[in-house]
Amino acid sequence: MAEYIDRRQVKREARELLRDAQVPPRKFFTLYLALVWLMNLASYFANNSGGGIPALSNPLGLFVWILVSLLALILEAGCWLYCAAIRRGERTEYLTLFDGFSFAGRLILLYLAKMMFVFLWSLPSGMIFSVLLMMYEQEIFLFSPLMILLFIPPVVALYRYRFAILNLCEDPNLGVMETLNMSKRQTFGYKGQLFSLDLSFLGWMVLSSLPSIYLYAAEYLSMLDIFLPELPLGLSPPLQVIVPIIVGALYLPLYQTSELAYFETAKRTSGMDSRSRLEDHGPDDLGGYF
Repeated sequence: MAEYIDRRQVKREARELLRDAQVPPRKFFTLYLALVWLMNLASYFANNSGGGIPALSNPLGLFVWILVSLLALILEAGCWLYCAAIRRGERTEYLTLFDGFSFAGRLILLYLAKMMFVFLWSLPSGMIFSVLLMMYEQEIFLFSPLMILLFIPPVVALYRYRFAILNLCEDPNLGVMETLNMSKRQTFGYKGQLFSLDLSFLGWMVLSSLPSIYLYAAEYLSMLDIFLPELPLGLSPPLQVIVPIIVGALYLPLYQTSELAYFETAKRTSGMDSRSRLEDHGPDDLGGYF
């Protein structure tokens, strides 16, 4: 049965653990974020200096984009392993960031399976949106508050599978479907508290993306003949690099270490950890297909 988690207490304990870490967490996450940025830069140039997902007409750009996305996923697992070691009071090194490569195949399969199930969860709301769009065409914007409700199913699915990667990092021998089914059990009753944890870091997330948000907002508003002040010449690119790295290094260690505390509580109260094995009891018992 789920229990209440004192978020402030969890954060206080996480700060104390991070303070005693052998490898400074801010330096560790700066290394992680810098590597991700360099990989994204390579993808940017491989995509002929274009953003977003490369087109099929550019196979090299598409290949580099996929490769960079998978490498970033593996490095993220290294961050979870680093924070988990800190919580256990174990010795950590910078090389921990690359420990995810030892089970990279399962990480990639887990990510693909998770995204597939999230997509399946989004199908009903997507069908409703399509029907409304055909019925009302441009008037669909009048239903914008209703449209927000259509995003609830996939968001719930994301929280449902939130702990899957943590299960795999704890025991790389687990099967992909096993980690997903364990996450269903573990997050049952904790989705709202995880959402509250995310909201408590929302300001940091917005701050880290502020340069990009400003540029996108300026571009969008310019189409409406509303012009925001331009950033000084040459300042925009450095801000888009430096701000996310600095801000991310400030809050991500606390964010992930705090989430691991939620994970530990969820394991204990649900009875599901890496030493447990979940039999498929069907969707009504949280062991089914979705």
